[in-house]
Amino acid sequence: MNVISETDVREIFEIKGKKKKSFKIAGCKVRSGSLVRSGSIRVMRDDEEVYKGKITTLKHNKDEVAEIAKGRDCGVQLEDWEDFQPGDVIQVYEEKEVPRYL
Repeated sequence: MNVISETDVREIFEIKGKKKKSFKIAGCKVRSGSLVRSGSIRVMRDDEEVYKGKITTLKHNKDEVAEIAKGRDCGVQLEDWEDFQPGDVIQVYEEKEVPRYL
C-alpha cells in the first residue's frame, strides 16, 4: 500500500440538508500530497484504521472540487460514514499488485 496524501481532521460541522436531514462534514487541512476525490481512502485514529472507502463530497470554500493541494483547507464527506473526530487522519492510498516471480 502506497500512501499518496495525508489530511488532518480539524473540526466537525453538522449541515442541515433538504427535508430536515442533517449530515456531518469534516473540516480538514491537507498535510502532505494532494487529496483526490476519486482515490481510495482510509481514516486512521490513534494508528488504527477505523474506516476504508471513498469520498462522496470534497469542497473548498463552497465550490465542489476534484483535488485539494498541500496546505489548503477543505470539507470532506465520506460514503456511509460520519463518525469523525478531531485529530483523525485521512489517507489517500493506492494498492499496487506485485507480480510473483519464481
